[in-house]
Amino acid sequence: MSETKKIDNGLQKIEFDLKRYESVKNQPKRHDFQVFALEVCEKLQTSDKGLIFKICKKYPRAYVERCLNATLKYAQGTNKARYFVKVIYSTS
Repeated sequence: MSETKKIDNGLQKIEFDLKRYESVKNQPKRHDFQVFALEVCEKLQTSDKGLIFKICKKYPRAYVERCLNATLKYAQGTNKARYFVKVIYSTS
């Protein structure tokens, strides 16, 4: 009785591992700029991600980080994303 229970548990574990592998395998590959853009959106507390993604794809990461630091230093309130876009396009 206990042997069949061990076998069933082992099969359930294998089945769980296979399902997890399939779910990870089907996820699209992410580019570095996408992960970075999500971090920027989180720091700016914005839900408008389209423009942020475009900026992170077009400009070098170091430049975007400098502009983000300036934005976080000088912008106040809810207009951080707007200020960030102004900084990006005014200094490029």
